[in-house]
Amino acid sequence: MRDLARLFLQIRPHQWYGWIILAVLLFFYGYGFWHHPWVMGSLTILVVVWAQSSNVMMRYRLGILSASRTAESFYTFTRSFAAHNVEPWVIRAVYEQVQDYLSLAHPDFPLRAEDRFREDLQIKNLTDLVDETARRAGRALSDFNPDSLKTVGDLVLLFDQQAQPINAVSFNELLL
Repeated sequence: MRDLARLFLQIRPHQWYGWIILAVLLFFYGYGFWHHPWVMGSLTILVVVWAQSSNVMMRYRLGILSASRTAESFYTFTRSFAAHNVEPWVIRAVYEQVQDYLSLAHPDFPLRAEDRFREDLQIKNLTDLVDETARRAGRALSDFNPDSLKTVGDLVLLFDQQAQPINAVSFNELLL
């Protein structure tokens, strides 16, 4: 049921209730700013500084990792799965989705299969990343435990073990 709900009941990002929630939040923010401008101004500055410093730290950490991996690319990432006989479309989908996720902090970051999500890449919420990767890989994802995914390689192997949709064409069929 969960897979069917994911396919048919996809929530579009521009729903009307999202605008209502945003309007209510902006109203309370304006109300607080009107009655307590120094407090709200200080809180706004603190939130902006915290968000910017977090982004700068992430860019710095990914920059250091990237500098140590100058000779690596998608092809070195692919070769790390040669012993597992993983379908190339799954490898490409995971690589591109993680690249998209990290693109604001560091574009074209050279990934490794042993990169840890939380410690190395600073990715805390894996459910959004996994859902988008499932859509990109064309795989129906059964229930999974986000805590079981430690590395990028674990994510590739998770999607390789999932069943393909019935109408999907495998990479080997295209070569014939």
